[in-house]
Amino acid sequence: MYNNQWSYICGYLTEGQDRFVENFLREAVIKEFPGKVHMIRQGEESSYLYLILNGYLETYLLMEDGRKKTNMIFTSMSVVGVSCLDEPVSRVNLRCLSRVKAAAVHKSTV
Repeated sequence: MYNNQWSYICGYLTEGQDRFVENFLREAVIKEFPGKVHMIRQGEESSYLYLILNGYLETYLLMEDGRKKTNMIFTSMSVVGVSCLDEPVSRVNLRCLSRVKAAAVHKSTV
């Protein structure tokens, strides 16, 4: 499933980042999201990996008792949605905190 082209995303390596970005953008579709919208919702099918080009977003969990638990804040050049490679549905919510421009690659491409 993982080939050399995508080894940087799977190995969490910073070496070769420029080559990774170039390969990612070659396959990607650019999408724009307004602030305060969800790119991915917890429990829904997740099919895309995103390279954030501009903007801020957060990942968070909705706990059984209704509380929100923020996991992480992402900025430009972050790759999000990687769990779609291993799991059919998302375990977290991915919400834009600002207007976000992202390069999206379908998991079947990877």
